[in-house]
Amino acid sequence: MALGMGAAFVSSTIAATSGVAPTESGLASGLWTTSQQIGGAIGLASITAIVTSSSTAFFKTIYVPGASVKTLTAEATVHGFQSGFLLAGYFALAASIVAILFIRAPKPVPEPQPLPMSGAPDVAA
Repeated sequence: MALGMGAAFVSSTIAATSGVAPTESGLASGLWTTSQQIGGAIGLASITAIVTSSSTAFFKTIYVPGASVKTLTAEATVHGFQSGFLLAGYFALAASIVAILFIRAPKPVPEPQPLPMSGAPDVAA
């Protein structure tokens, strides 16, 4: 996971900030970092909610009075994590589709031209 995340973070940061004017590179980097942090928090909260609700619902459907609660709890937990990993897979698929459809090769950014000095004599004559 560490190798995959390292490769994904570096390449996605390069993709997010390439093609941006040098004067706006800090802004682009900040927006990318903010969206990455907020997206991770919302994604984790969503997956946790799905795992919890799925485990609880599954436990209620399989609970039989007199059965081993420890075994049923383990089964419900596995079911909840399975639902959470499935949702995480859907998130990854959606992100891949968005990347394929919307990320294009960067266009070269022209170098900024110096502004003419005001009040300077015109030497073109």
